[in-house]
Amino acid sequence: VACGRYDLFFEYHLQPWDIAAGAFLVQEAGGKVSDFQGGNGFWDGSEIVAANPQVYLAGQAMLKEVFY
Repeated sequence: VACGRYDLFFEYHLQPWDIAAGAFLVQEAGGKVSDFQGGNGFWDGSEIVAANPQVYLAGQAMLKEVFY
């Protein structure tokens, strides 16, 4: 996502060390990172969505619909 090869990435049941560097890189590249609800709960690794700003809201809405 950070280098532009993918528009959106999501995963759940990870550990914080699995997502820390990737979340940092995506944010520094201008992307959006959150949990499926749009909050900062992704740091515990339970769920994460990372996307470019153009598809972030649509992707997050899709994940909310599927998982909640």
